[in-house]
Amino acid sequence: MSRRPPSPLVKRGHAEKRLGIEELAKRLGAAESTIRSWQTGAAEMSDKEFLLLVDILTEHAPEFWTRGFEP
Repeated sequence: MSRRPPSPLVKRGHAEKRLGIEELAKRLGAAESTIRSWQTGAAEMSDKEFLLLVDILTEHAPEFWTRGFEP
């Protein structure tokens, strides 16, 4: 198990809901199974991958940041 809990950004799948798991995996350069592991906390997302996810959310769901983060 990871040493820290999975980020709510990963766990809730906001980007996945927008893009679909296949497209998200492609953009993150990760296997779908790896994304699932990040979501459950079985694996830890690197800082680089996390920042890429933030960029993806900013690009595809800018309203996510303006309405406030709901953990």
